[in-house]
Amino acid sequence: MDVVLIDDFIDPYHHLQLLESRVQKEADEKANEKREHQEVERLKVKVQKLRAKKAWLEQQLKQQHAKVLTDLDGDDNSLPDMGPQELVQLVAETQKKKFEELIQAYRLTGITVTTPEPDITRVCWDTAHKGTLCEPYYMEIQHKETLRILRHSLPYFVPLETVSQTLLNTDFKKFVASMSEYLAAYVNRRQEIVMLQKKYSDILIGEVESSHAADFVQFQLKLQPESEQIIEAKLTYEQLTDIIPTKVRIKVLLRNSANASDVIVNTQDIKHYKECFHSMELTKAVGEIID
Repeated sequence: MDVVLIDDFIDPYHHLQLLESRVQKEADEKANEKREHQEVERLKVKVQKLRAKKAWLEQQLKQQHAKVLTDLDGDDNSLPDMGPQELVQLVAETQKKKFEELIQAYRLTGITVTTPEPDITRVCWDTAHKGTLCEPYYMEIQHKETLRILRHSLPYFVPLETVSQTLLNTDFKKFVASMSEYLAAYVNRRQEIVMLQKKYSDILIGEVESSHAADFVQFQLKLQPESEQIIEAKLTYEQLTDIIPTKVRIKVLLRNSANASDVIVNTQDIKHYKECFHSMELTKAVGEIID
């Protein structure tokens, strides 16, 4: 009689479990390998895109600096083939050279440009009205890779931030000229109001009211020193570079009456008053009206 040892006996169910476990393990390993392969391919694609983006950004940077150099030098054919960092340095050197050239040119226009330090440019705008010097305005600009305003004494209502964002690092000459236009127009409007109060104090009724930027003026005046008829004028300068009013409102009143209906108004006179204000500076317009 044969004897069967228990160790020689293999349970078929247990053997099936072992086979399933082995198959599952191999399947998991293959799945992991596939995921790793897919991740590697995804990263390769991402690296390629990043390299392409880097190349594009370097090209854009080079083109932007080339544009700045062209604006400064005015010679598109002289731009060298170099890397972004070298172009940055070249732009800074070219800007510095351009500043030195502008210093002499501006001396003849009421604008003084100096370089108190190697990387600092100081601009002074001298203002005047009718041949009389008024106050100067200053600005200090740091110039390294880009230009940056350090400090200034310009009035708060001058749109410095907007203009500097547009012109400071692209066309310095236009930036300085634009600031000069704003300052000259402001001083002109303000001094016209001062002259009005001094020259026509005998026919003005009350105070002349105006905004800080002198872009709105309101006043009343008599057509003649003994006249009971009053002109009330409200003048608006829509742009801060305007020296002639763009909006004019005229009302004719009696000296001791706030009711416009008490006055017989000649429409041709009103038209004439408006035409004067629309075409002349303030004091000249008033002089034309009362003559």
